[in-house]
Amino acid sequence: GERLFSDEPLSLGWLDAIDLDVKLKADRLVPLKVEPELYAVNAHVVLAGGRLSLDPLLLKLSPDGKALSVRLRARTTPAGKFDVNVSAQGAGIDVAHLLALVHRPSSISGAPTDVTLDLHATGGSLRELMAELNGEARFVVGGGQVDERTLDRGADLLTRFFVLAYPFAKEKSSTPFECAVVRLPVRDGIVTINRSVALETQKVSVAASGIVDLRRETIELHLLTHALQGLGLGTGKLSNMYQIQGPLAAPSVRLSSKGALRTGISTGA
Repeated sequence: GERLFSDEPLSLGWLDAIDLDVKLKADRLVPLKVEPELYAVNAHVVLAGGRLSLDPLLLKLSPDGKALSVRLRARTTPAGKFDVNVSAQGAGIDVAHLLALVHRPSSISGAPTDVTLDLHATGGSLRELMAELNGEARFVVGGGQVDERTLDRGADLLTRFFVLAYPFAKEKSSTPFECAVVRLPVRDGIVTINRSVALETQKVSVAASGIVDLRRETIELHLLTHALQGLGLGTGKLSNMYQIQGPLAAPSVRLSSKGALRTGISTGA
């Protein structure tokens, strides 16, 4: 089937061929026809003896001073593999600004987000790097609004996750949500989610458990949606279990009757 991560060998010769020490500081950077606009950039890049250091890379993403701080260290191993460590931290950054960094459109406004990344991998291709990935990514998202007019419900897992959380959103042009937490610990390419992904709107909460296998590029998640008070639903309709399963490139979403028992998800009710 279709794979997300290329097995094309990484070109690493430049690490040993170039030595440089560059400092960049800009009060404002406006890329041509590319988002996002950066309100300040501070970077120090050192490449010497086959070792690359980017420390720091500070990106100011909004006029109010919210910034993402990134540090990266990379080298070529004796076996000819690419060894990379990357960490990032940010607080109160609008989720739309974060998505713009990876050229992803956003239907979300507001949603101040705290970001913590600490990841390490070694490999000769992107596929190998993902298969050997270790560390953790954590996102804590504050309240925001989702614009239904620009929401593509079939676009990706994040969009599907929101639609499952609030199936009544289609009745409005804008839908509020209260908060979301995403903690993704990864060991040797396996992301284990044990109720560490959760989302809450004014009327529905969602908790997720399961496995994302970056080695095989597959996913098996169980999502429990729990309707909060005020929906006017019968007791039997307060909770639903959904399953997201299949290749990462094209997972399927379906209603599951056994996932709650298998994953042990609980709403605490």
